[in-house]
Amino acid sequence: MNKTESGANTMRTPILAVVLIMVAAVWAMLPMLACNAGSGGGGGGGEPPDPPEPPAAAVLAGDWETGLEDGGTATWTFDDDGILTQIMAVTAEGAVATLTVDDATSTVDGDNVTLQIPTEGGGEVTFTGTLDGQALNGSLTAALQLSGDDLVVTIPVGNLDLTQDTGGEGEGEGEGEGEGEGEGEGEPEPGELAADCVGCHTDESMLKSVARDEAPPTEDAGEG
Repeated sequence: MNKTESGANTMRTPILAVVLIMVAAVWAMLPMLACNAGSGGGGGGGEPPDPPEPPAAAVLAGDWETGLEDGGTATWTFDDDGILTQIMAVTAEGAVATLTVDDATSTVDGDNVTLQIPTEGGGEVTFTGTLDGQALNGSLTAALQLSGDDLVVTIPVGNLDLTQDTGGEGEGEGEGEGEGEGEGEGEPEPGELAADCVGCHTDESMLKSVARDEAPPTEDAGEG
């Protein structure tokens, strides 16, 4: 072997070693790449993550109503997470007063509910109660004041019972109206019955009985 061939072989040896090392590294990474591909890595298929569970206080979402001393109604509005955002009162005379609530907190532990309602001046009113289906019965630690045009409505300290507004009002009315309107349609008036019978009967007593909405007299089997 001459010097040229010996030098070439010497150069090829480290190159082959590097190639073998690279091949071994790629081979070792194949299981990891396959795992990532199967789990949807890189935007491929795979099931989307489950949506987060709603907070426990979400059971309060919506409107809850309570009566006022003058016969009016106060509506407590909670957002989708069950956080109190507004209280609106409508008096018996139709006047409106509101209290916008910022940074309130709601805690629901089983059937036990605690609402912490910040007030002006850095104060706080706490409601504690028990949830029973669509009823929330409890008490306030201090009075709440709602303001309107030349109007102040006070929700007093002490017992407070709220009832959830499910929006079901009017369903029964609509059903009843539809049923009442539909009933009787297609039933002819007595006069219409008489007019219909003129063409097929000539018996005067029969025509009169139909016009009076009475059962027509029985005809003899032999009559035409």
